[in-house]
Order: sequence, then C-alpha cells, then structure tokens
Amino acid sequence: MSQWEGVMKNHAKSFYLASLFFPKALLPRVKALYALCRWLDDAVDEAPDEQTARTVLEKISNDLHAKESKIQVNIMYRQNKLDAGYIDDLIQGAKEDLGHVRIKDQEALVQYSYKVAGTVGLAMFDLMAVHPLQARANAVDLGIAMQITNICRDVKEDLARNRIYVPIDLLNHYQISEKDFIEGFYRREQLACCIRELLQLADHYYASAQQAFQAIPWRSRGAIIIASQLYRGIGRKLLRNGADPMRGRTYLTTSEKALVVLRSLGAWLWSAFRHPPLNHDPKLHKGLEYWKQLRSFNQ
Repeated sequence: MSQWEGVMKNHAKSFYLASLFFPKALLPRVKALYALCRWLDDAVDEAPDEQTARTVLEKISNDLHAKESKIQVNIMYRQNKLDAGYIDDLIQGAKEDLGHVRIKDQEALVQYSYKVAGTVGLAMFDLMAVHPLQARANAVDLGIAMQITNICRDVKEDLARNRIYVPIDLLNHYQISEKDFIEGFYRREQLACCIRELLQLADHYYASAQQAFQAIPWRSRGAIIIASQLYRGIGRKLLRNGADPMRGRTYLTTSEKALVVLRSLGAWLWSAFRHPPLNHDPKLHKGLEYWKQLRSFNQ
C-alpha cells in the first residue's frame, strides 16, 4: 500500500471505497490529490497553535508556486498541469477554519464549501479529462454537496473546536442564539430543523452534479457515482435518525455501504443508455461570482 493510499484508507473510508473503481492509471493521482487536501486539513486541525498552522499552509502554498516543487504531492499536482489557483482557494478555506468559526448565512456557507470542496471537484474534473467544459459548474456542485453533508454530520465535533458551520441566521430562524447553541440551551428538534434544511440544500447540489455525470469518461464515472451516493447516504441516514447530529457521528455500516455500491453500479450501467441534457441553475452559485470568473466555471 502506498503512503497516499494509506492516508485515504484511514481518513476517508467512503471515498477510498469509491476510488477503487477509478481506472488503474488514474488512481495514484486521485490518491495524491486526496493526500494534499488531507495535509491541508491536518495543518489546521492538528497544529498546536494558529501560527504553526499558518506557517505550514504557507509552506505548502509557496512550494506549489515555486519554480520547482520539492513536496511530492505538489510535484504530482504540477505534473498533471492542475490549476494552482484551486489550492490557493483551498488554503484560503483552510485559513478560515483557524480560530473560532462562524458562518453568517447560506451564501457564506456556499462560499466556504466552494473553497474547501468545490475546488477539489474542479481538480478532479481536470484529472478525469471531463468534457464539455460546461460541466465544470456541476463539478463544483458535487464538492459543495459533500461538504454540506460533512457539516451536518460533524456538528458535535466542530462545536468542540469552537466552529459553527450551521449558518447563524438559520439557527436564529429556529430560535437558537449563538450563545445558547454553544451552551446547549435549545431543544434537539430545533437543531434538527436546521439540519433538515441544510441536507435539503445539499440535495439540490447533488441533483445538479448528477446532471453532468454523463460527461465523465465511462471508467471514472462509476467511482464518482459511488462516491456521491455514499456521501448522500450519510445525509439520508442522519435524517432517518431524527436529523440529530449531537447523538454522535453518523456513518454507514459495511452492509449499508455494500447496498449503496450495488445500487450505484446499477446507475453506472444504466448511464450508458441515458443522455440527459447538460444544464446548470445559476442560482446555485449565488455569491461565487468572483471565483466563477477566476476559475472558469461560469458556463
């Protein structure tokens, strides 16, 4: 097992399972991309202090933009001619995780989710050589959908780090103040209403991403369908459990994952006979106008 494969297998079990369906030639690059993203996450979550985290993030960024990279995952990134701007945006998102985090509203949530996950969707788009280019907008949406799912799943863990990704205005709408949320003075059903709304929002982005699956090369398409359905399955299980993230992290059991994979394989095979029109709802990218132009997903 390669070092990069170990990183993915230990930290992203659902995505690791889906990655097994990528073409053999593409798989090492997918694993290396995940390792780079994981390194950025760990630079923030495992650093002893904020300044150390910033130093590591700057080191990664400077090496990526240097005349010649020395960090192995950055070397892979450049060899594949991936846009360094994706990592710039990702690092900006990682910096927003430093200190205490508060997300003001849905637009701020979508902006954050673009930075830390939509960028990965763009990098994967390029690695898989997807055409047409209009599908880049949908690739961003898959990253956003997965990130919102993660946010709903990890509310309890994030709160322990003084991070609140559930938009404050959404909490307020259900009569939960920031102070009461931190101190636990609210009814679980109030928070469940927030989580249901966020998972419904994630579903809009999953549906948008799904419209572009047909544009993904056949051998890579299955892995993306499986990854999408595994993450979506976590959100659906959270809903079945009362949309209560404070009960602990929601995860799919081995049998549940197997069932999702089987259904996804069926969808993969069926996709060979379907040719839905490619379109994108511009309302999904409200607030992303700056990055749409800069990273060329404005189709």
